[in-house]
Amino acid sequence: MTTDYTGALDEIFARFLTDWKANSAAIVGYIPEVRWQDQSEPDKPAKDKYWCRCSVNTVATEQSTLSTYVTAPFKKRYYTEGFAYIQIFAPKSDAKAKQLINQLALIGQKAFRKTSPSVCYLNATIKEIPAEEQWIRRNVMTEFSYGEIG
Repeated sequence: MTTDYTGALDEIFARFLTDWKANSAAIVGYIPEVRWQDQSEPDKPAKDKYWCRCSVNTVATEQSTLSTYVTAPFKKRYYTEGFAYIQIFAPKSDAKAKQLINQLALIGQKAFRKTSPSVCYLNATIKEIPAEEQWIRRNVMTEFSYGEIG
């Protein structure tokens, strides 16, 4: 199946959000706030709450056919690759933060190990990030790719 840039982003973020909403409350007792790339947030997250930020980074789009007749005249096939990131933050003030953040990171990793109708996910990885002043951090990173006809 093919998609386009907007469809791919919608699918990537929806895949994660569905699993986050279904599973995170069982770990920390509530659904942690999700913040999104390029959206302004007026307030900083509460210092005693878990939360995450979702973003993507498109790396390359290449033409994958020489023909100008793919499904219709003057259409070509393109192939796009990039990375999806889920940054997860746990409050240092929570004695169970190290254990719980790892469980939350697994939600993201498992979400990106599932099959998808239009986007292919590869190498979903949990990365340990150095702690910040108030937060313990984990990143879930996955490679993604999709085909497009344009």
